[in-house]
Amino acid sequence: MDFDKLIHAKGQLTVCAAPEGADAMLFADMVRARHGKDVSSAALYVARDDAQAAAFLATSAFFADDITLLPFPAWDCLPYDRVSPKVEIISQRMAALARLTKDSEDASPIIVVTTVNALLQRVPPKDIIRAASFHAAPGNVLDIDALTAFLARNGYARASTVREPGEFAIRGGIIDI
Repeated sequence: MDFDKLIHAKGQLTVCAAPEGADAMLFADMVRARHGKDVSSAALYVARDDAQAAAFLATSAFFADDITLLPFPAWDCLPYDRVSPKVEIISQRMAALARLTKDSEDASPIIVVTTVNALLQRVPPKDIIRAASFHAAPGNVLDIDALTAFLARNGYARASTVREPGEFAIRGGIIDI
């Protein structure tokens, strides 16, 4: 299918009422067709709710195994609620935002899968996300003092043994996060 003829002048294509499963296949084909044509390598899929987003992610894993899928869930609490969002949700949101701000040589296209509720929630500016991101790879040499300062600055608590998300422990040259 020639998606370029269907794309609006603003670079947008709206698809409505596609049956579940077919939407993932269509979306993957569109992203592949647009990839590498002087356009963004990221596409946004907006689901009506978490169930539809989860179904789209599961189906896309089959149809789009060559495309990076980034889930971007909504908070699981209200803005002025007395409880904080789950750590897993915070982690998924920040991982997606960090990946989108990362200048990468990885040329694979990206599909961000989110919900209407998640789109309505504010996110930090790009420069804050970049400053709060840390990238390590096997073989890298790390400055332990700089890493400790980075973790403390980003809300991690130092512990003797890591038992909860958000804790870190340093024992000699071993770092548990």
